[in-house]
Amino acid sequence: MRHPPVRDTDASGAIQVVGNDGMESLLDGFNALFAQTHPEIRFKMYLKGSSTAIPALSSGISAFAPMGRDMWPTDRANFKNAHGYEPVDIKVGYSGWGPRAPFKTPPAVYVNQDNAIPGLTVTQLRQILVAGEPEGDISKWSQIKNASMGTSRQIHVYGMADDGGFATAFRLAHLDGLPFTNRYEALPSALEVLRAVAADPYGIGLVGWFDAAKVPGVRLLPLADAENRPYAIPSQQDLTAERYPFAAFLHIYIDKAPGQPVAPWLIDYLKLALSEPGQTVVAREQNKETGFLPLSDERRKAELEKVEMLSKP
Repeated sequence: MRHPPVRDTDASGAIQVVGNDGMESLLDGFNALFAQTHPEIRFKMYLKGSSTAIPALSSGISAFAPMGRDMWPTDRANFKNAHGYEPVDIKVGYSGWGPRAPFKTPPAVYVNQDNAIPGLTVTQLRQILVAGEPEGDISKWSQIKNASMGTSRQIHVYGMADDGGFATAFRLAHLDGLPFTNRYEALPSALEVLRAVAADPYGIGLVGWFDAAKVPGVRLLPLADAENRPYAIPSQQDLTAERYPFAAFLHIYIDKAPGQPVAPWLIDYLKLALSEPGQTVVAREQNKETGFLPLSDERRKAELEKVEMLSKP
């Protein structure tokens, strides 16, 4: 079956794809499957990091943008400034699990090892990390039921700079966009955040991808998406059961202008990535350094429904 010519090609006619370098093996697997039904289409991959993906998509250099993290606010703003609309996000897997030294654990919250609190709900975490949560702010461990640190001491909050990167993206996506509390101390790196928590029995820290085993004295804090729900961590079991509230995904971002359909070949590619053979390719990565996991059945169905909508103006 022949398909119409595609844009975003190099001089040889290969389709250019710019994006996350950790997804190279995964994309090679998708491409090999795709070649079985679309032998006339070739790809040229330029995988240097997620930070390159949206700029290349925005400029028309890349046919799609594979990323191992959510778009940051700067990514979103730059694309929207160029096009007047935002790219479509198709999730094709979970982008890692943990903790599993020496590999990086997905974004998580940590407390001092001497803090025996069993976990927090997402609402409680917002009450601690930001100002203006409707349920009221939490500034002391003694305000939390089942907290072991039953004293009047303040909770010391550590994290990365709210500068348009991870901390800003996390705040917008998971903390209702509220500003960080004035007790939030921004530090230059995830390593320094966890070192601060390890030295502070009253501390709590928010970090992105990091191997916390490098910092003795901290404990990954289980979280629940609601009261009376089980606490979860970003483990294989909790991620694929959709229990961990801050799951990190593998994304393929698409440039779809309002009123314009997406190229048929690209829709076929996305459907393949979300098919059982495509998700088997994702599953092959689960014990590698990348630690990618296939989507839950419910999540995969939701993403396939989004792909179906791409064919419509």
